[in-house]
Amino acid sequence: MEVEHVGTRLYAAGWRQGSVFEVSTAAFGVNTENVDPESGECQFGIETEELASNWIVVSQDCDIVMDASVEPYVEALICVTENDQNRRSSIERNSARRFVIHPEQGTVAEARYRSAFRKDALLGISPSPWPSDADRHDRFIRWLARRYDRPAIPDEIVTAFQQPLMKAFTDLRKTQPQILRAFSDAIKDVRIYLPTRTEPPYDIAVVFLTERSELTREQDSAIETVQRAVISAGDVKVVLVDPEVRLVDPESMSLAEYFATRPLYLEDITHYGVESGGAEPPPRV
Repeated sequence: MEVEHVGTRLYAAGWRQGSVFEVSTAAFGVNTENVDPESGECQFGIETEELASNWIVVSQDCDIVMDASVEPYVEALICVTENDQNRRSSIERNSARRFVIHPEQGTVAEARYRSAFRKDALLGISPSPWPSDADRHDRFIRWLARRYDRPAIPDEIVTAFQQPLMKAFTDLRKTQPQILRAFSDAIKDVRIYLPTRTEPPYDIAVVFLTERSELTREQDSAIETVQRAVISAGDVKVVLVDPEVRLVDPESMSLAEYFATRPLYLEDITHYGVESGGAEPPPRV
């Protein structure tokens, strides 16, 4: 009789991408450089950077079930719980570094703390399934990929357009928070075409990718307000923003247009402690 290998056993025990587990002594380690005072040679050693008890699996299911001789580790991120409301309100809603797993519980995955666990070491641990809903799980998977494939936008455009736009959003958040809430509910991505000019003033065309094709009157009004902020944002000596901000729903945007545009990075602008759905572009590098 063939004995099941460790990957199959883990999969049968419920280990999946998005599973959460607790261990009391696990740590995130980094390679650090030490110089030998006598020889002057550089040596690397593992240094414990962060101890944690709560983790979330980021390895794909196919890697978990794979024989340990081929794929010996399961990768996981440290999870933290943001209990204080003031701290929760500062969670970067659109961050490539932090992901809100469960908004009501304040559970957040920390991308900067990724560790590998030997598969055989996990056999005695019982994982818990993904703690939130299926839609958030899909977003979690996309977030894992965005950590590495988020596109860079030229520094001049970041300084002259993106940062002033973020300030405009922050001002709206302070003065008209209901506008930002409605906008976040309606818009999935704020995207721009990279400029065709190689020198300033750079031409910028903006696209709002909506969550759905039908919008409420409140959402339409909020979008109009944000459109005006987008058009007036930035240093006109460096960027020229097209006054026609296009509104496109997912069914209408072509794949060519999606890849021809780049998401702007709104960071935590649309997060208010309880995460709303929408405005998902990753943060600036």
